[in-house]
Amino acid sequence: MRSQSTSSPLALYLICFAAALFPFYAFFQMSMFNVMGPILMEYFSVSPEKLGVLSASYLIADALLMLPVGLLLDRYPVRKLILVGLAIMVLSTFVITLSTHFALTLTARFLTGAAHAFALLSCFKLISQWFSTEKAGLLMGLTLTIAFIGSSISQAPLNALIELVGWKNALFVNVGVGVIIFAILYHCLVTLPQKNSFSHTAFSFSSYWKDVTLAAKNVQNWLSGLYVALLSLPIMLFAALWGYSYLLHAHGLSSSQAATASGMIFISSIIGFSACGWISDHLRQRKRPMILGSLSSCFLAMCIFYVPNLSFLQISILLSLLGFAASTQTIAYPSIVENNPSKLSGISLGIASIIIMLTAAFAQILFGVLIENPSVSQGAHGMKDYSTAVKIFPISFGLSLIVACFMKETHCKMQHGDETVMNEHLA
Repeated sequence: MRSQSTSSPLALYLICFAAALFPFYAFFQMSMFNVMGPILMEYFSVSPEKLGVLSASYLIADALLMLPVGLLLDRYPVRKLILVGLAIMVLSTFVITLSTHFALTLTARFLTGAAHAFALLSCFKLISQWFSTEKAGLLMGLTLTIAFIGSSISQAPLNALIELVGWKNALFVNVGVGVIIFAILYHCLVTLPQKNSFSHTAFSFSSYWKDVTLAAKNVQNWLSGLYVALLSLPIMLFAALWGYSYLLHAHGLSSSQAATASGMIFISSIIGFSACGWISDHLRQRKRPMILGSLSSCFLAMCIFYVPNLSFLQISILLSLLGFAASTQTIAYPSIVENNPSKLSGISLGIASIIIMLTAAFAQILFGVLIENPSVSQGAHGMKDYSTAVKIFPISFGLSLIVACFMKETHCKMQHGDETVMNEHLA
């Protein structure tokens, strides 16, 4: 049973939206290498494969920290962990801004990714503590919406800022925004009343592994994480890293057109996450919208990558539709919460996030390798450089459809703290 809040419902909503500024900033950091990729390859004199490693280090660190962060979120105040994670991210971003060596940039990028592990999980934990499951889908969708506003700003707006002041100065602006967000969150989160759903007991490996084992035995956690991982590639692989270069070289778009078109995925996701969360809550269904999202994404990917001579407008429309269709991935997050007792929600979200981030990291590196592979590369980075690499997308969406078919429908009826929920799914 949830304890009663000493704050008004409106105040709690505002605090949750303020906390979402952390994932807003984190997703900007994650996605900015899409526009900056060609600049960084030239600046550090590195290959597409090494750029993939540099970007993937963010996701790998994120994945490695997911379980520890999930454990911390189940035991310590969310507000403190949000501020610690954001401070690490801002400091690491400052190091990237000053760095002139690839190895130092790689290290700082890794630390930034480690801090990212706190972003979404902390907000989702905050929502699961203070709001009922009937509102979880919409609120988590809104959190993702705010996060992806950050991603969308890292595309055409960042490209315009780089052209105006240079990429180094643009990064200094980025650090300044992070400092402002930290100040806002520090002011807002001190008003958050302490929640008694966590414990300050001393760390115990036996207790930790018991919780991890219970969460890992729930097959639905793995299926939900795999579904999001497979359906998030338009964002994690295309819009966050390789989309800008692909559109430049494979379709001959200008710099501003490529940044705008790839950014359409984020813009449509901003709408899609909230819409899909609301629709799922309203219909009291998780599974059917997820299946429809996989089918639609697969069809749109075939159109984008295999229909020749697409114009800038056509590509932009198709990428917008793909971003919206793939937004059904947001439904998997409340599904995880509903499939687990509240004391395991943090670790369960952590397990799913490990799958998501490691899959994205592997895909980013693989895409770079396929571009460089002599068997698929001919001369400059033209259409044939990407013809094999883009097959990742329809294959991934097809697999997400299979995964969705094996997921259980929760109907938004599971209650937090009900131990029979875990017993049912472990049976």
